Amino acid sequence: MKPNLLNILVPTDFSEASKTAVRLAIKWSADLKAKVTIVHAYRLIKDNQGSQNLDPRELKAQVESRCRQKFEVLQQEIDFSKAYEYSFRLELGFINNSIKNLSKEYKPSLVLYGTKPERMPHSYDNLLKIVKDNSTTIALVNEAYNSEEAETMGCLEKRSIFCTNTKFIDNPEHQTRKIERAHNNLLFIHSEMQSPKEIIEHFQPVFA
Repeated sequence: MKPNLLNILVPTDFSEASKTAVRLAIKWSADLKAKVTIVHAYRLIKDNQGSQNLDPRELKAQVESRCRQKFEVLQQEIDFSKAYEYSFRLELGFINNSIKNLSKEYKPSLVLYGTKPERMPHSYDNLLKIVKDNSTTIALVNEAYNSEEAETMGCLEKRSIFCTNTKFIDNPEHQTRKIERAHNNLLFIHSEMQSPKEIIEHFQPVFA
């Protein structure tokens, strides 16, 4: 089987929702021989855990070390050995800027974003910035998504909901509600230059 051109970018804050997105990305990587890039954005904020007297370089090293430790824990929870190819990136700054910059570098086919719809009102800002700043298709996956359950419900095409960037920006709460109860559905947010048919064709192996 030839490597798939599918290139997946997955932001993670190590929450349960983002872990669900990582699990799905690794599954797709294994099934489709797709490349997965996992990115964690961090900021240099001093805390009370021995960082008050550190200079910026030392603080950066300390924060990155803690982030890598969290990723090591994640690797114990998720079987990354199944992935065809994956990498982990640490990016200084805000996640929307990180995704914007990495999209230029990696040219991902898809950004896979884990979310907990019932808590979305508290996290719309980051997601809206990501949607506004990127033309890359974004797939929202519910924290409760279960791949084994989902596969018994038929192909992904039947469990996919599509909306344009503009429609999502106009009413993000309404759009995310669509995957709140139907937790094994995915919400694809795409540019107006793309049609659902084009997305299906682009990710045809995924929808099979």
